[in-house]
This record gives sequence, structure tokens and C-alpha cells, in this order.
Amino acid sequence: MQQDFYKILEITRDNVQRNPSITEAETKEVALRYLQGIIDETDEVRPEIKEDNQVYLTDELGDIAWDYLTILSVLEQRGLIESAEAVFAQAYEKYSERAPAFVEVDNDHWDQIKQAQKTRLKERHQELYGK
Repeated sequence: MQQDFYKILEITRDNVQRNPSITEAETKEVALRYLQGIIDETDEVRPEIKEDNQVYLTDELGDIAWDYLTILSVLEQRGLIESAEAVFAQAYEKYSERAPAFVEVDNDHWDQIKQAQKTRLKERHQELYGK
């Protein structure tokens, strides 16, 4: 499973380097095109969420994964993010810290975690960019 993730990521990285519709376009234009692709594919996923439909649902979810990994690959290749892996590492850090609060009835813990995370993000941003 993990190997398949890296295989598809490598295909998107190769596509980003060789596909003229990506290489000849502005970063924002490409990112917005693939973000719209995620929205469009989400609309295709919705009717496939039903019993006894694993094959079609899996296929449509794969399209969302393709668009998302393509966005990450574009942003990585053009230096706007460190790497796709760094995005997943940040998401892991964020949600592993929040996970205990998911099951709590009281939102105070959730709010405290989110506030602490926002503070750390601001500090990291200031370290990198001085603002």
C-alpha cells in the first residue's frame, strides 16, 4: 500500500516535469486547475458512495488522489513547498496532536490544541520569512 502511494507520487512528479500543459503554465493556474479537478471529481464520488460499489468508488477516489498529488508535485517542483512528504509530515503532526480531542464532548481541549498549533505555525513562519 505505502509503495503504491510513492509510485503514484513519482508518476505525478514525472508528469509535472514533462507535461506541457503544466510546464508552460503559471503555478497558480495549474494549482487552481487541479483544485477544480478535485471539486469535479468529488461530484463524481458522491453517487458512488453506496453498498456493493467498491470498484467504482475506489476508482473515483483515485482521481481525487491524482489531482491532489499533482498539486503537491507542482508546488514542490516550483519551490512553494519543501516536498509532498513534508505536507504529510505536517498533517501527521497536526492531527496526531488533535486526535485525543476528537472524542471529547468538551471543546476546550480542542480549542487549546488549535491555539497552540496556530502559535507554533506563526513562529515557524516568522523564522522563515521574518514576518
